[in-house]
Amino acid sequence: MGRVRDRMDQDMAMRGLSANTRKTYLYCTVAFVRHFTRPPSELGTEQIRAFLLHLLLVKKCAASTIGVHVGALRFLYFVTLRRRDMLLADCHGSRVRRLLSRLRSLPLRRVRP
Repeated sequence: MGRVRDRMDQDMAMRGLSANTRKTYLYCTVAFVRHFTRPPSELGTEQIRAFLLHLLLVKKCAASTIGVHVGALRFLYFVTLRRRDMLLADCHGSRVRRLLSRLRSLPLRRVRP
């Protein structure tokens, strides 16, 4: 992930993102890549969905935390990797909160990477 990480950091710096935002987005991106142990260019929408569900159901992250991860992944795929085919439009804010409340009532199943 070295070159992609460096390029993402440069893209964020060029867009004027704060140092704290850059650090947080890089942390979220590295967590995503480590979860699947594959480069982000090989991962797609289904893996993103599985990772977000993992954060929501297994790690029990708050909606705001998931929103930060969505922002980081959106930046990674749309800006750094220039992949416009990713479907991340429905993963933010109030929708995550509604999804959270719906999923808490479902039985927990293991999501395989």
